[in-house]
Amino acid sequence: MRVMDRYRRDMEAARGRLASLERRVVDTPLGRIEYIDRGEGPVVLVVHGITQGADGGLRELATDLVPAGYRVIVPSRFGYLGSEMPDGATPEMQADAFAALLDAIGVEGVLVLAGSAGSTSALHFAIRHHHRTRALLLVSANVPGQHQAKGLPPKAFFSAIFASDPILWLMITYLPGLMARLSQVLHVPDGVQPTQEDVAKIRRAMEGVLLGRLRVSGEVFDAFVSDPAINRIDLSEVPVPTMVVHAKDDMGPPYPAAIAMARQIPCARVVTVDRGGHLMLGPHPAARHEVGAFLEEFLGKRRLATVAEAA
Repeated sequence: MRVMDRYRRDMEAARGRLASLERRVVDTPLGRIEYIDRGEGPVVLVVHGITQGADGGLRELATDLVPAGYRVIVPSRFGYLGSEMPDGATPEMQADAFAALLDAIGVEGVLVLAGSAGSTSALHFAIRHHHRTRALLLVSANVPGQHQAKGLPPKAFFSAIFASDPILWLMITYLPGLMARLSQVLHVPDGVQPTQEDVAKIRRAMEGVLLGRLRVSGEVFDAFVSDPAINRIDLSEVPVPTMVVHAKDDMGPPYPAAIAMARQIPCARVVTVDRGGHLMLGPHPAARHEVGAFLEEFLGKRRLATVAEAA
């Protein structure tokens, strides 16, 4: 197959994957918010990581970690897919936007499940809207530390790369190692032998960066505003039960910094994954059990319908 034919095929597949999702939109005082709403039962607010959107949050967090019997609400954060980027956006504003979304759809109490770059606004939500936050679950979280000031390319270069589908596609297709090094979160740590399921997970994560113009303003906001802003959060003000799930060999947010963060949160516990990197490659049944128990502890009994069945 010719390169251009393959590119057109893969881009059409990316558009098809996005079109297959029932994405809803509400207008709030903080702008238009796109979200996915699936399932029935106690509510989990799912906050996606960088390069994703509601599609990636559903695929890599909700479907992967939320067991049967919960309702998941997965917004696209500022600048991702159909969600607007307000002027002067901050992580605090993003937290307030989550509250505005919940108000608009009539939801009060939620457990917040956040991955990677979504952790900054999730922490702000737990502080600013603690009355409706039953608990906070942070997976491969963005964490405070000196690492926040290292490794970023110039903003213009970053934006040009992640806004360009031809460039992204070429790296994903022909230079996946370069793509992994550029993003860090896609890196497979030394000593980890990916299973077939892991290879598929890595591929999904890489393909999830496509449709770059629909994501790039959110990615720039995350990389240059929201991620480093976590250093300014007073973690002692997080008033809700918190679980931090982190791999020792995560090449993105470092494990020691995740432990240090958990120690500053008054009611936090840590679940350590020995190997698997930022994507937590591998089955990790003990960690999954801990996550399931945490959800049930703070959300109560759940119904038997699965997220997939509610699609």
